[in-house]
Amino acid sequence: MGDKLLFHPPLDASGNIEGIVRSSFRENTDPDPRKISRQQDVALAALRGLSSVWATHASSPPPPEEPEPPHVHAEPANTLLSGCVLVAHPMVTGELHRSVVLLLDHTEKGSTAVVVNKPSDHTLRTGLLHLSTQLSPLGNNRLFRGGPVWRVSLLHRRREVGGVELPQLYDAPLFYGGNMSLVGDIVAQEEGSASDFMFYAGCCHWSPGQLEEEVAQGVWLPLLAPYHHLTAEAGLADLWGGLWRGAGHDSIARVAPWLSAGAVEPIC
Repeated sequence: MGDKLLFHPPLDASGNIEGIVRSSFRENTDPDPRKISRQQDVALAALRGLSSVWATHASSPPPPEEPEPPHVHAEPANTLLSGCVLVAHPMVTGELHRSVVLLLDHTEKGSTAVVVNKPSDHTLRTGLLHLSTQLSPLGNNRLFRGGPVWRVSLLHRRREVGGVELPQLYDAPLFYGGNMSLVGDIVAQEEGSASDFMFYAGCCHWSPGQLEEEVAQGVWLPLLAPYHHLTAEAGLADLWGGLWRGAGHDSIARVAPWLSAGAVEPIC
């Protein structure tokens, strides 16, 4: 440290830097007094520099703590049923990578669901070729990528709109489908907000027994989670991670370990 002063620690030096500098300052046995004086000057300058660094560090406020990643409260779903959430295994690839899927219908005839955490770059107006006059008041609503099977789905919480009511597992009811004319009227007449309605382009579909097989293989972690987490656009960015963190170790341990060997892609 200092102008053109270089401190070279001994080749066999060990320990922290302060100890190395102090040892060189105190124990130099070079027979040439000019070299000893020079080495002492360098060591003293090094100690002064270290003292300055430590003083600055001591007076600095501690760095802000990193905010804890959000946890979404969830419980294991011991049985597949409409309204439960399927969280993709981290090794799932393709369109369903890091996806959160809401199971809309699960019967002996098969299963249907929509991905809820994949917003597209389109609105209803830009994403649908023919937007009906009835839905024009919702033309600026975000269009979500619901899955690889083409179909437009609607999720909402307005009982008067109708549709199929999902089981009320936690909080207020949730419906899919309904009277599109009423949707447009509610928003046009300002009896509700356009954000009350979520639209999904595409869905996921499994033939009989197919979803059960994927769950058994560990492709999906089935959970029960409050619906409001699934329909609040502001919180969807880390919904997948939040559900994994909120599921707890016991739920995660149920995921088949063989998936860690390589990436997989669901059949749906």
